[in-house]
Amino acid sequence: MSGEIVLNLDLPEYQDDFLSSDINGEQNGLWQQEGNKRLVDLLTKMGTDAKSYKEEHAKYATHDAKLSSYHHAIFISGARGTGKTVFLRNAKAVWEKYKQTVNSASTPNLHFIDVIDPTLLNINDRFSEVIIASVYASVGDKLQQPNIKQECKDRFFSALKDLSAALGQASEFDEFRGIDRIQKYRSGIHIERYFHQFLIASADLLGCDALVLPIDDVDMKIDNAFGVLDDIRCLLSCPLILPLVSGDDDLYRHITTMKFEESLAKNKDASNFEDGKSVAERLSNAYLTKVFPNHDRLPLVSVSQLLPNLKIQYKNEAGQQEFDLMYSDYEKNIKEIFYPLCNGQERSTDWPQPESAREVTQLVRLLSPTKFTNYGDNIDSLWRNYSVWAEEKQDGVALTNAESFLKIRAMKETDTLDLNEVIAFSPLLQKGRYRWAKKDFYQQQTKCIAALKAHENNKDILNTVFPSRNDGSLSKEENILRSMPPLEFTMRSMFVSKSVAENKSHIENQSLISVFTYNNYYSRQNNSRYHIFFSRAYEVLAWSLLAITGNISKKYLDEGVFSSQFKKMLSRAPFYSSFSLNSTRVIDEDDSDDEGHYNSEVENTDNEQLIKNIYRWYQESMFDGLKGENLVPLLHFVFNKVFSQINVLRENVDKLILTGEHLSDLAKRFEYIFINALASFMREGNVINTNVATGADSATVRDINVFIKYDKTLSRNIMGIVKVTDNLSKKINLLPNKNYAKLLTSMWNHPIFELANETVYSIGEYRANKSQHDEFVIFENMNFDDLKNYYKNKSKNKSITIEEVNKWAMENIEDAESMYKQMSENNAIRDRTSGNSYEARMFKGLQKALDL
Repeated sequence: MSGEIVLNLDLPEYQDDFLSSDINGEQNGLWQQEGNKRLVDLLTKMGTDAKSYKEEHAKYATHDAKLSSYHHAIFISGARGTGKTVFLRNAKAVWEKYKQTVNSASTPNLHFIDVIDPTLLNINDRFSEVIIASVYASVGDKLQQPNIKQECKDRFFSALKDLSAALGQASEFDEFRGIDRIQKYRSGIHIERYFHQFLIASADLLGCDALVLPIDDVDMKIDNAFGVLDDIRCLLSCPLILPLVSGDDDLYRHITTMKFEESLAKNKDASNFEDGKSVAERLSNAYLTKVFPNHDRLPLVSVSQLLPNLKIQYKNEAGQQEFDLMYSDYEKNIKEIFYPLCNGQERSTDWPQPESAREVTQLVRLLSPTKFTNYGDNIDSLWRNYSVWAEEKQDGVALTNAESFLKIRAMKETDTLDLNEVIAFSPLLQKGRYRWAKKDFYQQQTKCIAALKAHENNKDILNTVFPSRNDGSLSKEENILRSMPPLEFTMRSMFVSKSVAENKSHIENQSLISVFTYNNYYSRQNNSRYHIFFSRAYEVLAWSLLAITGNISKKYLDEGVFSSQFKKMLSRAPFYSSFSLNSTRVIDEDDSDDEGHYNSEVENTDNEQLIKNIYRWYQESMFDGLKGENLVPLLHFVFNKVFSQINVLRENVDKLILTGEHLSDLAKRFEYIFINALASFMREGNVINTNVATGADSATVRDINVFIKYDKTLSRNIMGIVKVTDNLSKKINLLPNKNYAKLLTSMWNHPIFELANETVYSIGEYRANKSQHDEFVIFENMNFDDLKNYYKNKSKNKSITIEEVNKWAMENIEDAESMYKQMSENNAIRDRTSGNSYEARMFKGLQKALDL
């Protein structure tokens, strides 16, 4: 580009002369500067040719002088909104400025006719008549001037009369018969000559070398666009008229192709239908090449090439001091305001960008830089305007981000803190809301159910909220607005059995059950397993994050209200589980976990202490650096990443890749996945984007220091931000002046991550009833910690010695045989059975009892 281009927000929107006197050639409001140069070159060449043609024609002042013609329409091409209309309306100003610059007598004298817009014509107006009327209007003032020779006027009116008589539609000839009919047709055949004579007479009156005729938006005159093009082809070939025609090349091509197909491919059942379409396409290309010669085409530069040189000029809200802002800085402000803390990883700062010059202008006026400067005073209006822009651009991510933020800001004390009521996190709120929504949530989830081999109940629940999809039909009306991760489904192995969950020996760990499982659902077997879900934990963390940053109403931060809201959160169905879609749906479960058909005995008394701990954490962690910021974009990107990895984790558990797993281990995995996701979207510099904690063995995840040594992804993503202390209870912020570091450290110190410090609650079919009285145990998936815990629980021994194990094994031969088999076949255990380790002592005690 030759220089900066300017968007002055203080100019009235109706002003379309962007070459005002106070703007020099290197910095002006007309954006297509390269196009201006090309236009001047074309007008100079064509104007010079027209001047020579006029001078040549003047030598032969007779009516029968030889007339020449050629197709030379200047085609200003570009998609909708690229600035074609503005370019046309400034063509005269561009030319006049050029003439002032060169100040040469050889420069052709061009007369610019007012822009013609075919879309504004009456439906019965013929474009050829409009062209003639436009030329006549340009000459009108000259006809009234007494200094113009009468001879010139007479020649003009004579040419006009001949031209008018030659114009006519075929239907108008029906009243004529015989010689009169032949004469009428003959008159029409000579219309090109008459129009030439008319233009020569007009140029003489105006004292110019050629007339410039700008024609805008021909392609939008859909009902008669081809007729307009044909009038341009037939009439505007005289060297004395220079047509400037704007439009979209693709749309022109479509219009002309459709016109030729009306004759060549109108019967779809014909054997030569495809040949007809092919011929029509070739004719269309040839036709447009004739009307708009390639060497006379002027494609406008795309907006993406213009924006690096765009400067926005504006005044402050008081209308006093002037400011300049480059568009690159404006875009940076957009990302900082509408995607706070997001670092751009995994397209986290992608926003609905303008695709044309028109959209750029509308965007900058809608989201004015003055409102960015005073963000605190314009929060709601800015976000409402951003939602308008997002809806116009059909960007579901930006739209749901804006609507969610405004929803949370408007929430009252009586409203429930529930992510299912926040559209960014709720597929049900998004479903069917806008016809342009593109994401097929139903198909995505049914594929996940099949891939995970999850219970069929999940699809049954899904079908109740997507009823039109039951028959397999496609229904765009039920599409949602943005990509969502896989739901949390009920599935084999991802549950805690009733006997394990309600074991009184783990009563101090019951908050772990409350946060990470759910069993308050309808089951025909009435056995209600404790199905494992992570979305309740995520919801607690999300609202906690908004609380410490001051982004929920202060009324929620009263301890009583806070406790009430979080109590509800811990008691309802996990917000992103299949149960949350339809909590009243009755499900079927196999009866392998049928332990007497009794109701849940897990008490929620521990939840009160957990909520108190969370409130105390909130009081200690709150800070003002992010108040008023919309953290929904960050939370959703973290949500998407976390639950995409949770889906991988579920698959690994189901495939028995993870053996001997406990609920506490899964809670640890969730902790690492969440913290890593949060860090990966906020940290500055390099980020490692690989899954975390989805495949590590259970023993490794139980100790953060061991895990960090094993898994380099989490350690690198938190490096330089957070330090893990030896006592594991507190994480230290290494960047106290950075808001993102404060937030990451605070979230990692959340009380919910202190629930899994003990290894408790084995998952899956760990226990089941062989009969009403005889209990058996499945040992094949146990690691040594599981075997040790089982032995201690059954023997009531607090230590492991060879003699004690031998004594217990002699009394429990079947269990001893199964335990010995598992220790012998599990290589990880077998390798540690020498020496005096716990494994060695148990193994030797079992061997002695079994006489092996």
